[in-house]
Amino acid sequence: MAEQSTESPRTPAIVEDAIVELHPSGDVVLIVSESGGDKRRKKFLASSILLSAASTYFNTLFGPTFKEGQQAADGSRREINLEDDDPDAMEIILSVLHYKDFVRFERLDAEQLAAVAKQGDKYLCNSALKPWIPQWFAHLEKEGGNLKLGMLLVAAYFFGAGNAFENITARTVRELPRLFLSAWEEQPSLALLPSETRGKYSK
Repeated sequence: MAEQSTESPRTPAIVEDAIVELHPSGDVVLIVSESGGDKRRKKFLASSILLSAASTYFNTLFGPTFKEGQQAADGSRREINLEDDDPDAMEIILSVLHYKDFVRFERLDAEQLAAVAKQGDKYLCNSALKPWIPQWFAHLEKEGGNLKLGMLLVAAYFFGAGNAFENITARTVRELPRLFLSAWEEQPSLALLPSETRGKYSK
């Protein structure tokens, strides 16, 4: 009879998420995770001062009446979970707000732009992104096709970019075939457009 091994099975090593350093003396770690069972997440070392200046959401979060703000007084580095988010879109937003990686994020594709616009709207920081918005749209002005135009429309809507929204709406009416709305309804991002906006294209 073969002798059985008495060694206990090895426990898998726990791999800690790498932290993206946005500010060398950052006082808060944002843990951004997406929704779903197999969630991706990213951690960012950030400055609560810069975030508070850029966003009324974060300004309230780090205020003295909230736990996160009270912890800041003792100099500790807090960890804050931001759930049901797009970690990649948040990396773009947080990098811009911390004056990092300008060249890397100078150009975005239509899907990235829509994701950034939605996240910026959620955290009330799209006003701080205004200097970048015309440039991002300018790089995509020749983009075409059903889904790409739809994503650009989503981005313009959440950014509140009126001129871009009107231009993309006109292109959508001119360039897209009939019944393209059925394809839009299958895309979660495009389904976020208000019904009155989608209704313009069904007439």
